[in-house]
Amino acid sequence: IWQPTFLWVGLLTTVTRSLSAGDWPELRLVGGSGRCSGRVEILHQSAWGTVCDDLWDLNEAEVVCRQLGCGRAMSALGKAHFGPGSGDIFLDNLQCTGVERYLGQCAHSGWSEHNCGHHEDASVICSGIFSPLIWALPVPECFKNLPANVQSQPGTKTGSSNI
Repeated sequence: IWQPTFLWVGLLTTVTRSLSAGDWPELRLVGGSGRCSGRVEILHQSAWGTVCDDLWDLNEAEVVCRQLGCGRAMSALGKAHFGPGSGDIFLDNLQCTGVERYLGQCAHSGWSEHNCGHHEDASVICSGIFSPLIWALPVPECFKNLPANVQSQPGTKTGSSNI
């Protein structure tokens, strides 16, 4: 499976070795309508556990969505929105800036250090569209001069076509 590697400008000066997915804990989303929404669960020491919703906002959700290849964060939900998890609560008081590539890069209280119950499990809803490559590509000339109503409504058909 091809996985693009991106370096953020701010990260370039502080990282002295390449990052790989194996360096950071694996994530999954449970209980949602698809692979890009659900309760956030993290693999730590061969066990799955949850993340507490204290300080949980779109910055943390953005990192989760990015790590999972699920596009942009649409919602950062708390109070076990997708149902309570079970097992350990591994992370609490996560504080991400929103540009981290992996959730393990964000500040937190320490592994298994929390004051939460599973009724406070954190969840996300991601856009489901992974497009960093598209963001990096120039806009083709044929799309630059479209009428404003077409540009703002992707996928809509307007009138007849000469194609």
